[in-house]
Amino acid sequence: MASNSHFLTLKLGTQNVSVAEFRLSKNGGLILARVEESSLVADPSADATRVAQTKMAIAELSAKIRRKGSHVRV
Repeated sequence: MASNSHFLTLKLGTQNVSVAEFRLSKNGGLILARVEESSLVADPSADATRVAQTKMAIAELSAKIRRKGSHVRV
């Protein structure tokens, strides 16, 4: 198995969903390569749509970072 050189983090917040991509430096540290963010509707009356909004936000971020089909370790 090839060495992993990129790491993704997913942050689920109350008003946004974020993905950060890190890569390994030559000395083994992490370097922040990029951050993508998608906003959620913060209206309490829209709480019924929160799950659907979050799914759409994650799909949008996945398309932006183009890591579909990559090995995932949770």
